[in-house]
Amino acid sequence: MPVFLLVQPFEEVTESDFDKLFITNVKRPFFLTQQLLPLIKKQGRIINLSSGSTRHHVPLTSVYAATKAALEQFTRL
Repeated sequence: MPVFLLVQPFEEVTESDFDKLFITNVKRPFFLTQQLLPLIKKQGRIINLSSGSTRHHVPLTSVYAATKAALEQFTRL
């Protein structure tokens, strides 16, 4: 599965770019986590990888940071 990293100005992000990044960083991990929930409950933990860009400004990564913030939020549930 190819990795999709979006590094470009906010105003240049297309809907297609946004969708690709959201699917990669939020949708796939969400549904994988959902499928693994019985194991996660048994083990008592889950680890999803995020990014420091959710807390610190990194130029040209606003959409990337937003998807990683979404990943962090559902991981905390």
